[in-house]
Formats: sequence, C-alpha cells, structure tokens
Amino acid sequence: MALRHELEKRRRKLDEIDRAIVRLLAERMQEARFIGRIKSAGGLPFEDRKREKRVLDEAVKAGMLLGLDDKAVRGVFSEIIRQSREVQGKRAKMVAIQGELGCYSEEAAAVAVPGWQVIPCATLPEAIACAERGTADAALVPVENSVEGPVAGLNPLLMRTRLHAAGEVELKVRHCLLAVEGQRLQDIVEVRSHPQALGQCRAFLEKRLANAAIVPYYDTAGAAKDVSEKGLKGVAAIASKAAARRYGLAVLAEGIEGGRANSTRFLLLSPQRGGGSGSKTTVLFTLRHEPGALAAALAAIAGKGANLTRLESFPSESRKWEYGFIADIAAGAESAVGRRALAGLRRAATSVKVLGSYNRSVSRG
Repeated sequence: MALRHELEKRRRKLDEIDRAIVRLLAERMQEARFIGRIKSAGGLPFEDRKREKRVLDEAVKAGMLLGLDDKAVRGVFSEIIRQSREVQGKRAKMVAIQGELGCYSEEAAAVAVPGWQVIPCATLPEAIACAERGTADAALVPVENSVEGPVAGLNPLLMRTRLHAAGEVELKVRHCLLAVEGQRLQDIVEVRSHPQALGQCRAFLEKRLANAAIVPYYDTAGAAKDVSEKGLKGVAAIASKAAARRYGLAVLAEGIEGGRANSTRFLLLSPQRGGGSGSKTTVLFTLRHEPGALAAALAAIAGKGANLTRLESFPSESRKWEYGFIADIAAGAESAVGRRALAGLRRAATSVKVLGSYNRSVSRG
C-alpha cells in the first residue's frame, strides 16, 4: 500500500508538471502571435533563422546542464520553434487587454469579440497603444465597477486616444481567494490583488483575514500567476476561478466580493470610426472655468430630449484645478436626439470629443 501511495503521489506531481508545461506552451504561442503582428506592422520577415538557431542552442545547452539528452531537447524545441513560426504568419484578429491571461478582461473579451486572440498588457496605456499602433485590432478596457466606481486613470487616456468606442460588455465579477495547494484560510498572512478587487472584497478581508497584509498588485490574474510560479505559502491572490484553473491554484473561498450586483463594464476601442448608430454615445468635453458652466452644458443636453446615463469629472492634465468630463448619452450620435444634444453641448463647451456610439450591453457572467 505504501508503494502504491507513493506511486500515486508521484503521478499527481507529473500531472501538475504537465499542466504547467501546457500552460507555458500556450503563453509562448500567444507571445508568438503578438510578435507576428509586430513584424507585420513593421514589414519585417516572419522567419529569423539566426535567432531560431540561437534559441535552439541555448535550450540544448540548458538541458545538458540539467542532465537531459541533447537530441531529445533539440527535437522538442525544434517543433516548438516550427509551431511558433507558423503562428506568427497567421493573421488572426487580436484584442489588447490589461492583465495576464486568466483575468476578467479576458473573459469580457470572449464576449465582446468571440474567437479573437488576446494580447495581455501590463497597463491600460500599453493596451491602448497596441491598438493605436496596429499590433492589435482593438483594445478592451475596464471603465467602471458597480461597487468601486470608475477605473482610475482611464478618462485622460480616452481624452487623448485616437481610438473610437465600438461596443461595451458588462461582466458579473465573482472573486475567489486562491492559494497554492495545501494552504488553508488560517495559513494566509498576505493577500495580493488589483486595488479594485481588494476594494470589492473589503468586507470579507476585514472579517476573515483581519490580520493579513493587503498588497496591491497590477492585476488579479497576475497576482495569481505570481503566487503559483513562486509557490508562495501563506500568500493568497484574489482572482477568478478561471485564473485558479490556469495557474493550478486551490480555491480557499468563492464569491468573496461585496454585494450581489458586483459587475464591471468594459469598453471596446477600435481604430475604425463607427457610423454614429447605436443606443448609446460616449462623449468627453471641457468647459469654461466659470460659474454655471456645467449646469449650462447639462441643460443643453437635457433640453434636446437626451438622457445622461453617466457623468464623471476628471482632472485636467494641462491646467491645475480644472477638470474634464465624460458622459454617456442614451442615444446614437447620428440619431435625431443625439444630433440635437451634441449640437447643444458644442455650444456650451470649450471642446467636445465624441468617443463613439454603440449598443448598450447586457450583463454577462
């Protein structure tokens, strides 16, 4: 029985290693697709024999230092390189997102642009820049959360970008507390995640992990990946169940977000300008720094029969203590109501930027 137990234990370890290999292969092919788009945008050849030889030689050298057969390593990596070369040459539609694979933006992208490949980016500016440069066909960015409110830093990016709003997705967010296998809730002394996710799970953390250190991280799935790859004991990540599956983590608690209506709205940004149709228009504008300027702008919109479904202010990047505004109007820019509302806003504002018109989303997830 002891031998059988040891055998099963070792087999489980092999299965864990196999899952990690497959995950890393998937990540490599994802990077190869991205590299292919960069080469295509720059008019560079997809095949680079010198680099392929260098990668292969380095892999064989590293394998030999670990006691692996050089022919076996050469055979495996030759096939990996061949597959990567093929992937680079395929023109697949790609959408840039902020976050690692397994993040909520990836789930939202599967709804917004099904079948498209995802380009993970570390920051929102990087994701938007990918679409602006043409290395991605679009970018999908989180706009606001129903619990924590607007996503910090996004509105100035929308004011500057050359991209246009082309659609939106509302995703129900269900957070999980993830840790390496064998950890229990009472073992956790540190919790990592994106600041928005930490805020959404504040009540759970205060009640169940009051003494744990709370560490902001650039991404939910990124925190899960870090915990998994480093095998961090006593450290948990707040992320999705998809992230748990991708990075081989145990789910210590599920549904830890505050409130039942925890949803995030994402905006699809495209280089292509839409025709102004749709049931909703996002517009950014600036006003004179004088009394009644905002009231006059709002009256100009409402007086034309348009309904505002969102209004936010954000600090000006060029003038201290002055602000820009972003608003959602419940009408297409080319509809009769939309045209009248935008004309009124242009008369009241110092600048108006119509980000785009699109259809309102329905909640998914």
